[in-house]
Amino acid sequence: DRAGSVISFKIATPVEGTVAATYLIHDMMGNLVGNSRNQDLAGNLPKGLAAYDINFYWNGSNRLGMPVAPGVYRVVIYVNYSEPKFKDSRMVSTVGISR
Repeated sequence: DRAGSVISFKIATPVEGTVAATYLIHDMMGNLVGNSRNQDLAGNLPKGLAAYDINFYWNGSNRLGMPVAPGVYRVVIYVNYSEPKFKDSRMVSTVGISR
C-alpha cells in the first residue's frame, strides 16, 4: 500500500559488545501504537567506522496490524550499549501519517 515512514539515526560503532535499540510509537494521547526491538545492531556493522546509519521502518500500522488513524505520532528510540565507555541514549521525534 506504499504507506509507512523510515526513522533514521546514527549510532557510534563500538569495537566490542552489542548495541540494542528499541523504538516505541505513541499516539498523541500517549497510547502505545507500535514497538520493535533490535537486539544487536552492531553485530554486522563494519568495525572502525565512527558512526553508522540505522533505519527503522514503520508501516503505519498498530500492534494488531491495522492501519492507524491519520495524525501525528511520537517516536521514542532507546539505544543501549553493552560497552561501558558508550553512553546509552534516548531520541524523540514525531511522525505524521496521512491517508
